Amino acid sequence: MFKKYDQYLEADWGDDYWSDVGILDAIKLLDDFNDLDWIDLEREWHSKTTVWQGRCAQTLSDVESPRVLPVLFQMMASEEEDVVLLAADSLNALASMGRFIVWTPDLRIQIGNAMVGAGPVGKIVLESLLEKVIK
Repeated sequence: MFKKYDQYLEADWGDDYWSDVGILDAIKLLDDFNDLDWIDLEREWHSKTTVWQGRCAQTLSDVESPRVLPVLFQMMASEEEDVVLLAADSLNALASMGRFIVWTPDLRIQIGNAMVGAGPVGKIVLESLLEKVIK
């Protein structure tokens, strides 16, 4: 299933299609992941394009799996601002839904580092996540 998900995220979807249809189809693929698919995702996400990584981060907040959080935490350490912000947004969504998240000192540092270069919208996302981390 990972291969299908990988190919789906690599497709040249327009922004409108992705936000209206594509993201939902990608979530359905994630719902069918087995342990080996999650291992492949954890091992390979960082070698993918920034667009792929961002799409992956967007889909992870809508999947019920304990494997989601480690991937999002890893994405928070990305050098790509877009990926960090999309991962932060997904973590925000999970925390807002009452998902139990173990916050680490490293995550607080990653959020602080990301705030340095973030634009106004990015800072709002990161500040919201930081408030959840502090609580």
